[in-house]
Amino acid sequence: TPLMSEINPSTQGKADGDLSDKPININDKSNSKALQMDGGREKQDEEACRVVSLLLGRRICCTLDDGRTAEGKFLCLDRLKNLILCDVIEVRKVPIIQSDNAAGESNNDSEISTEEDGTKYWYVERKLSQAMVPGSRLVKVEVSKEIWDETVGVK
Repeated sequence: TPLMSEINPSTQGKADGDLSDKPININDKSNSKALQMDGGREKQDEEACRVVSLLLGRRICCTLDDGRTAEGKFLCLDRLKNLILCDVIEVRKVPIIQSDNAAGESNNDSEISTEEDGTKYWYVERKLSQAMVPGSRLVKVEVSKEIWDETVGVK
């Protein structure tokens, strides 16, 4: 079979020592640079799996792309980054629409927040027994410092 450099016209005319445009075969034992990159990636994957397995059963807080947060006990993670949480508290920010008759406005100021642009928001909570957070909507996952230090620790 022909080599990729023979097929790819962009690499013709370059010196054999210049590998910048040539594909790297990670199975080739003579290419130590590719092996180092692959070995480093393998260690990162192992460390990530270790951290995720240590956090199973702990409380985490997930932020979705629409601004909602879901805090609950971490049960499952799949290859598409979908998370399953139990004993979930979902918090969403709902804008308060001012009307002429503001008699229905809540007097509880602890649930109302005002942004820099003057828009007021009301934080609405709901409790769920379980929730699946789609990985495609996931923006951020947070763990409290106490849980992190207790489970993962500092190396």
